[in-house]
Amino acid sequence: MKNLVLSLMMISGITGLIGSYFWFRSAIVPIKAPGSFEPVDEADKANFWNAGLMTAFQKSAFLNKTAAALTGLSVLLASIAVILGTLG
Repeated sequence: MKNLVLSLMMISGITGLIGSYFWFRSAIVPIKAPGSFEPVDEADKANFWNAGLMTAFQKSAFLNKTAAALTGLSVLLASIAVILGTLG
C-alpha cells in the first residue's frame, strides 16, 4: 500500500509539472500574421491581423484545455493517494 501511495504521489507531481508547462506555453503563444506579405489597405490589414489573432487564440485555448486536464488528473491522483494513505 505504501508503494502505491508513493507511486500515485509521484505521478501526481509529474502530471502537475507537465500541466504547468502547458499553461506556460499557452501564455507565450506568438501572434503571427498569416502569409508572407502584409496588405497595404488598412481594412485588409486589420482583417489580416485578426486572422493571426484567432489562430493564436485557438492554439492557446488548446494548450489551456490540455493543462487543465493534466492539472485535474494531478489533483485526482493526489486525492486518491491521500485517501489510501489514511486508510492503510
